[in-house]
Amino acid sequence: MDCLQAFDSIEKYLRYNDEVYVPVIYKHEHVFSDNSVWVMYMKENMNSFSKKKVLFHVKAGTLERGLAKFLGLYQELCIQKIICSTNDNGIVWNGDAPKEIDFSE
Repeated sequence: MDCLQAFDSIEKYLRYNDEVYVPVIYKHEHVFSDNSVWVMYMKENMNSFSKKKVLFHVKAGTLERGLAKFLGLYQELCIQKIICSTNDNGIVWNGDAPKEIDFSE
């Protein structure tokens, strides 16, 4: 399965407490630098997303590398039961509290 199909197959929503997080791909202005593409689960707000509440993220120089890193981390977090399903068929985050990210790092 290629990276785009695999990304499409991951959970659309992760819940942490009463908040909803969604997978987001962010293209930064620094083309081909190590932080030009960010892939993450961010908190969904009514009209935007919050960089102050990110469950986990990866960064890379290209979309393909970023998706591959993200999917690898996602699978590892599922194996560790940090991302897992509940009795009501919801998918929850059992890891650290959300953090703020700095796109300049």
